[in-house]
Amino acid sequence: MYLQKLMIDCKRIVTVCLFFLIAVHYVACDGGMDPVDSASLRDPQEENPKLTPQDDADAENMALCLSGELIAPAELYERIHQDLEYIRGHYGSEHDWLNRIHFIAPWVTSEIMILFDLNTGGQVADGTYDAWDSLNVVHEVTGITSYWASGYNWCKLKFSGRRHPKRLSEIYGNLPGVKHAEEISVTYWCYNLFPNISRFRKGSGISYLFGRGEGDCWGGYSFGEFWFFISDGENVRLEGHWNMYEPLPAGEDHIPALNDSELLEKAKLNIADHRNF
Repeated sequence: MYLQKLMIDCKRIVTVCLFFLIAVHYVACDGGMDPVDSASLRDPQEENPKLTPQDDADAENMALCLSGELIAPAELYERIHQDLEYIRGHYGSEHDWLNRIHFIAPWVTSEIMILFDLNTGGQVADGTYDAWDSLNVVHEVTGITSYWASGYNWCKLKFSGRRHPKRLSEIYGNLPGVKHAEEISVTYWCYNLFPNISRFRKGSGISYLFGRGEGDCWGGYSFGEFWFFISDGENVRLEGHWNMYEPLPAGEDHIPALNDSELLEKAKLNIADHRNF
């Protein structure tokens, strides 16, 4: 995606680090005009209950990913929140890493990039573009930053709470003068940078794959530990807990070759699903 070439400068990291899935933080090079004062854009909407942000960031971000909705559904959020509380409450004292591993989505929550045509980009820069005013109030924009690079007129919008950036991109992509709108992807180079949690769908079940790794980011980690839980909506059970002591060959999914092939396939699906959120 050509946006990433403009916006993301990933730094090499060699460290002992928490692990799960495919994530690396991005470094965005801000420029252009200063962020807009959010007070001029937001409607407090005091008559409506605040739906985001929720107290449990892990549960809310996972509910966004699993539902695909603009704002995490309250029922799904509550279920995931209770699952994570149970897992950490019942297993966290014996396995402290379960308390320290957190979910990282494949994109930045509540931020999008918009590409304008040249004329509209000029209006955005001088503050005369008003086609998005009502949307900015409804979706609670808290910051606007413009970028002018290589003839492109990009603008980054930040929103309050935790909102699904793909849904925001669809909404803002229909504005006049907008050529393209998209989420800001979280790019990765290796598998052992940040912790994460994902899921496996089977009927009404949700699974949670926790993992940690240690080693050289570029050479593959030399130690990995995984916990795999499944929730059926009423009970949460530990399906598997295993270790890996050697790096996998290039191209592998960085899950050890378990004797339990069914469990291994479920764990791999967690990774595959994460890439498509």
